[in-house]
Amino acid sequence: MVKIILAFLFSFPTFALEGTVTVLEAPIFAIPDKTTPVVQYTRKGDSVYIHKQEAFKDKYLGEISEASLGYELKKDNDPLLGDKEIYLPKDDNLFYKIVTKSGSIGYILKEHIFVQYNDTRELTQKVTKIDNTDYRIEEPLPPSFPFLVETGYRGMFFFSLGQPNYQAYPYKQRIRDSSNELIKEFNFVWSKAEKTDEEKRFFFGAMGGIHSSKISYVLESQISEQNNFRLYLGPYASYDIYRTDKRVINLYTSLQFSLYETMDISITDTASGENELRTYSGDFSIFPNIGGNYHMRKSFFVFDTVIGFNMKFHLPRSYSTVEATTNDDLWQDTSKADSFKQTFRTELTYYFGIQSDY
Repeated sequence: MVKIILAFLFSFPTFALEGTVTVLEAPIFAIPDKTTPVVQYTRKGDSVYIHKQEAFKDKYLGEISEASLGYELKKDNDPLLGDKEIYLPKDDNLFYKIVTKSGSIGYILKEHIFVQYNDTRELTQKVTKIDNTDYRIEEPLPPSFPFLVETGYRGMFFFSLGQPNYQAYPYKQRIRDSSNELIKEFNFVWSKAEKTDEEKRFFFGAMGGIHSSKISYVLESQISEQNNFRLYLGPYASYDIYRTDKRVINLYTSLQFSLYETMDISITDTASGENELRTYSGDFSIFPNIGGNYHMRKSFFVFDTVIGFNMKFHLPRSYSTVEATTNDDLWQDTSKADSFKQTFRTELTYYFGIQSDY
């Protein structure tokens, strides 16, 4: 016991630099190697004494020989230090050399320590945000305890309404008037919080839905209806820009892939009463989405009530049919090769729905 105390007292001047443990349980190694056995643990808030050379600044670093840049440099027959080694740590070393509670030499990871430099270097030190040594379960304990259930998921269903915005088929007659029915969309979102985000504001997942809309046209002697149907799905990312226990404001973006889309066009001649319907299929397309929503937490039983908006950016694309017809008075092209194009357009909808965090 006396030897341990004496060893600690004699080594203390060498270890005059003090550091504070910033993780729950920091391991101490006998040598600077994470794969070796742990000789001791120290707890969060404990102070450790670090070798003073860890704080040494060599202003002649660029002028001295390369030998002084090594991890340790031996200097024999020193009249003051005897045959001891001069400790010269590298800047990129992962460990601090410390003295343990038993008075022996140990090594602790730099990411587990905040060093009391007593100068401006304390302002640039990085404190780890994720404590990999913390094995405790966060309180309050989940209802499923002691069985652990993975959390951080969101599921949302919402119904959207808006004005349809697509170009008319190139009718043979001039369009005199038009009217439309509101867009009707049923959408879903499934997302999961990013693991590296401690505040759980970033969510990534998938968004998809079904779209239905109709525009009617009055021609010179004909009436036409265009019914658009879409089925789409794509990746989704969101961020909570404002969040309290009762309110959340969220912004998101998504890249939707059109899995299936049709444009049903029905033309009726008002004089003869003749009517014909042709189905045009859309090419594969991608349309970016941006939007935002406002959450009222637990306002509908265990669900959040959500209201928001969504804007789609539709890139140019074509619609074509495989149905031939013999009525030249109704269609631009009666063959199976009939097609028409849509230019770039935007589509704005507003929605309401419910969401669950689980």
